[in-house]
Amino acid sequence: SKTYVGYNFSIGAKYTVTKNHIFRINGSTGFRIPHLSELLSNGVHHGSFRYEVGDAGLKTEKAAQLDFSYEYAGEHISHVVNPFVNVLQNYIYLQPQDSMVNSLQVFHYRQSNQNVWQTGADLGLHWHPHFAHILHVESTISYLTMMSQNSNALSLIPQPRWNNSIIT
Repeated sequence: SKTYVGYNFSIGAKYTVTKNHIFRINGSTGFRIPHLSELLSNGVHHGSFRYEVGDAGLKTEKAAQLDFSYEYAGEHISHVVNPFVNVLQNYIYLQPQDSMVNSLQVFHYRQSNQNVWQTGADLGLHWHPHFAHILHVESTISYLTMMSQNSNALSLIPQPRWNNSIIT
């Protein structure tokens, strides 16, 4: 039996330079309690083909985020640039081990005792040409990095993602 406590807040501001140019800034905090699988697992995770070992001593993750955004919204084209930074305390992650069980690599759930910095950006573009108003071309790019306070890279961080779509 354990009790987990966390509090959140959020504050933001928006500044409209003109009807087409908008700036935003947001600050927020968050928390995440450990999932039961992170606390109690000790076996094969069939969805990822790895052997996972939990840690019943994990604490609540806490985070603080600051993000900015600039948006241009024109008649036929719009774009958004949104860089962000998060600072996480007690970050929970899977650490690969140099051992195998039933031909599967062993991973232990660990918790960082240093702050983890998560930085990245989301970029978006939406274009619908004047000559074809029913055509919409959308493209988004997301990039993320995570480093511990001593500059060690962390495992299983998502790769950059680029999504494109054409809608009629």
